[in-house]
Amino acid sequence: MGKFQNKYCIPSIRANWHNYNGGVYFVTICTKNREHYFGEITHCCGDVARICTDVARICTDVARRCRDVARSRDVARNVSTGVNTQMANISPRKNSLAVVIRGVKSSITHYANKNNIPFAWQTRFHDRIIRNQAELDRISDYIEKNVVNWHDDLSS
Repeated sequence: MGKFQNKYCIPSIRANWHNYNGGVYFVTICTKNREHYFGEITHCCGDVARICTDVARICTDVARRCRDVARSRDVARNVSTGVNTQMANISPRKNSLAVVIRGVKSSITHYANKNNIPFAWQTRFHDRIIRNQAELDRISDYIEKNVVNWHDDLSS
């Protein structure tokens, strides 16, 4: 394990065969200790209800901006309200997936801190490089059914 600025660094688990400057990804980001900062999902009479917090609404807004910006291939400069641009300028891999994720996390954390909302992210993130349409379809189906299956995830 190497050091950067006299601190130990965890080796990267990025795929060395992929440059992360394009493509489609399935990214998982968790809150610290998997706390439910975004709200609750309830099941009643076969129906699913979502109760969202202010932080959840900001996450949704940031995700929409990411989607919209990704369509114009200018993700790293436009994901957040300027925080990401600054980080992109100091990143060893400008416009990379890591820069985008860092910007997303920073934007949401900044909002929470500014509004005195308790909130924290788990360090790092997990990504899956989507390799073909069948995989994209499976992941899209998983995302669509995630809220309905959330109770089963908690019990496993």
